Amino acid sequence: MAAHSVTMVWQSKRRVVAAGFGLAVVILLFAAAGSYLSAKRLVESHGWITHTHQVLTELESTLSTLKDAETGTRGNVITADESFLESYTEALHLIEQRVRIVRSLTADNATQRARLDRLERLISRRLAILDEVIGIRRSQGRDAASLSPLLREGKHLMDVIREVIGEMEGEENHLLAIRVQQSQVTTRTTAAVLVTLVIISITLLSTAFLLYHREIAARLLAEQSARDAQLCAESGAERLNLAIDGANVGTWHWNVVSGELEWSDRCRAVFGIPAGEVMSYERFIEALHPEDRERTNAAGRSCLADKKDYDIEYRSVWPDGTTHWIAARGRGYYDAGGNAVRLEGVVLDIDDRKYAEDEIRRLNEELNRRVAELTALNSELEAFNYSVSHDLRAPLRAIDGFGQALIEESADRLDERGKRYLERVRAAAQRMGELIDGLLTLSRVTRAEFRTEEVDLSAMAHTVIADLRHADGRRDVEIVIRNGLVARGDGRLLRAVLQNLLDNAWKFTSKRPRARIEFGALGKEDGKTVYFVRDDGAGFDMKYADKLFGVFQRLHSMTEFVGTGIGLATVRRVIHRHGGRAWPEGEVDKGATIYFTL
Repeated sequence: MAAHSVTMVWQSKRRVVAAGFGLAVVILLFAAAGSYLSAKRLVESHGWITHTHQVLTELESTLSTLKDAETGTRGNVITADESFLESYTEALHLIEQRVRIVRSLTADNATQRARLDRLERLISRRLAILDEVIGIRRSQGRDAASLSPLLREGKHLMDVIREVIGEMEGEENHLLAIRVQQSQVTTRTTAAVLVTLVIISITLLSTAFLLYHREIAARLLAEQSARDAQLCAESGAERLNLAIDGANVGTWHWNVVSGELEWSDRCRAVFGIPAGEVMSYERFIEALHPEDRERTNAAGRSCLADKKDYDIEYRSVWPDGTTHWIAARGRGYYDAGGNAVRLEGVVLDIDDRKYAEDEIRRLNEELNRRVAELTALNSELEAFNYSVSHDLRAPLRAIDGFGQALIEESADRLDERGKRYLERVRAAAQRMGELIDGLLTLSRVTRAEFRTEEVDLSAMAHTVIADLRHADGRRDVEIVIRNGLVARGDGRLLRAVLQNLLDNAWKFTSKRPRARIEFGALGKEDGKTVYFVRDDGAGFDMKYADKLFGVFQRLHSMTEFVGTGIGLATVRRVIHRHGGRAWPEGEVDKGATIYFTL
């Protein structure tokens, strides 16, 4: 019988070894196939990134070549030196070649093809003007009056060409960001898959190899293992008891037929009963809190009658009068006829857990009380805001109105100094009104109901810029807005963010003859998209950056730029309500950038 058992064990291990080798080979084949596919996708992804860089390079080269043609023509017009036209002649060939390359690279993008068609027509017209300017210079001399209209048209065409190339570069940069992200994901996925498959394969091969070398020894040790199993069975109960004692769990056994109840020493300790004391079911019931005795007794009887697990929490009263919470778990056992014969289980002192639950309940009640107080305070604050806005606006309007009336009706009796004083009084009253409006707006941002929806930030930015241009259409401002920026949040509050940021950019670039304002997005920060509004205006000193988002904090005087100092405070509060953060970056006279996440 023992020999037969050894043979069975040996054959079983041989099958395990063969199965392990076979499974390892299959997994290695899958790993090779997965590696090939992942590498192929990775190469394709890097190819698209290189493709996008090539498009950007060709667009920049096209613009640079066109500038060279302009420079050569300008030099010829000024000096009549024909050598300047070498760059112009070279540019004619290079531009056509570069446009052809860009067209082949963007053949799969309908939007870029349309822009390229327009760009090609603009470049053709620009080159025609340059050619006409050269002809006029040769025939009529440097001071030819007909050059002025051509030069103006040429400048306008170059501005439009830069705008079109900027749009194309913006599209390519957008595609580049997407492709770089996809490439990173593919790289991480490929590495994770390969590492996982290699680890599994090595593990299986190692296991199979070890089993192969052990199968001969297993045949000799099978009989010894059978004897060892008997010894393990005898010591298993002891090891189990050690584990239970280590977990501070008490064990109990109740013989339903005889009524005998056996408790471990740890079980007695949980109930505060001295070790060695004889236990019975009646003694157990006496150890319980009077309010829990009937419920506990009914739970035990129900467990046996319904053949379900025993699971209950109750209180025990120790001999010193203290009360302790106990969790009891058990299971019934039955004879062949379905009659209950015993109930066995464990007990655990759960005083600490109950104390923690009571503490959490108390803290929740305290939190609810404080929330109610905060709600009441917010209501009072709202009433106060209304009172402030109503009670302060009336006297401010009176001051402004009477000041205006005094200037109009008594102008002949006031000298210039008196008029200046009245104007300053009116300006102060008007500024006070603006500050009140700003504070009320800031308060509404904090208290307004938050509604989540999908918001097209790009379209919203275009609308804000259109309003700014309508209010001040004489400005020469280059606007760059990245399309397709969509986020989830409260549309009204996010419009306040873009309104304040773009209005600031418009204001602080007002002293530039030609300004540039950009709204776009960078990569991710903690899984959140980083948006930004950038300008090339007055900028600020970074040592004051921590004050930039404070209420009434201004880094420029009112004589330089008007404002209340509340706009950026409003921005930060809205961003915080969206679970994001906002931070600045700038340099004096070199512009500023405000970044934010949602």
